[in-house]
Amino acid sequence: MLSRRFFLAAATAALSLSPALAHSDHPEGFHVHDAYARIGATGSGAVFLTLHNNTAQDERLTGARTDIAERAELHTHTMTADGVMQMVPIEGGVAMPYGEMHEFVRGGDHIMLMGLTRELKDGDTFSLTLVFDSGAEFTFDVVVDNARMPGDSGDMPMEGHGHGTGHGTGG
Repeated sequence: MLSRRFFLAAATAALSLSPALAHSDHPEGFHVHDAYARIGATGSGAVFLTLHNNTAQDERLTGARTDIAERAELHTHTMTADGVMQMVPIEGGVAMPYGEMHEFVRGGDHIMLMGLTRELKDGDTFSLTLVFDSGAEFTFDVVVDNARMPGDSGDMPMEGHGHGTGHGTGG
């Protein structure tokens, strides 16, 4: 049987390696994990994803665009004084410190698609471009998955799925 001291030392060593391993899994640039969209019946939809900033500098996400919608905006949900949940644009963008991730999830921050320019059904994909205050842009593909439930990461493992790079393409 392993001693408690040995187990703690092994666990500490493993945890100390994780920042180095995480960096090697994500080369320089932005990375998106598990991007998907839900499309509503009213000509709008929302995109959900996890965005990782490994650009070697702090960034601020200020906007988004796609050819499948007249407008793409950063939105979040807030609680009004009378206890009603309300969806509102994110003022000033989303801070993206170097090395950090930000989740865009149902019931929280998300990318709202308004005025869809074509019909989308489950399995369709489209390109979405994120715009940063530095002038950097990052484009990646999003899959439509209306059946996805919150917390469901789909059928694909996270490693290698939905990754892309694209730092500093100007703006």
